[in-house]
Amino acid sequence: MEQQFGGDEIACIAIISGDVVLFELRDCRFTLGHAHSFNAKIGIVQPDCSMVVTTEKIGNDAKAHFDRRRQAVRKNMPRPYVDELVEPLFVEGISNLRAGLEDLVTNLVTKDARRVLSEVLPLAGITPGTLLRGWTTRSDSGPAGAERHGETEAASPRNAP
Repeated sequence: MEQQFGGDEIACIAIISGDVVLFELRDCRFTLGHAHSFNAKIGIVQPDCSMVVTTEKIGNDAKAHFDRRRQAVRKNMPRPYVDELVEPLFVEGISNLRAGLEDLVTNLVTKDARRVLSEVLPLAGITPGTLLRGWTTRSDSGPAGAERHGETEAASPRNAP
């Protein structure tokens, strides 16, 4: 793990389940200016996934920025690159950090499981998505405070059958 302190932020890079994860930890509201800076870090580090944790809220202007970025990439980039777009997971408030980290780790482990199962399951006649759907399905409410930007559901083993 590598970390860098500066002002009201801490930037961390961690390897979790073989994936590079970029964390932005803010002791203030995450604004549009922070979103631009974070996108620059994503471009430099090129992580497999990212997470913004703030003690306050993620500003609507920052959320709108990530929406515009995603729409522009989907419109202008070839399909394989769009699938690799790093969308941050947002955690608002330290009380939601545990749920956000659980979702992050679950997403990474599920990705690994999908890759491994896609190699084995053709022999059994079932797709990885079908098998993992029951494990990753959650209630409509989802966890408090953690969301994958641009998605309404995230995977979590807490609601596994």
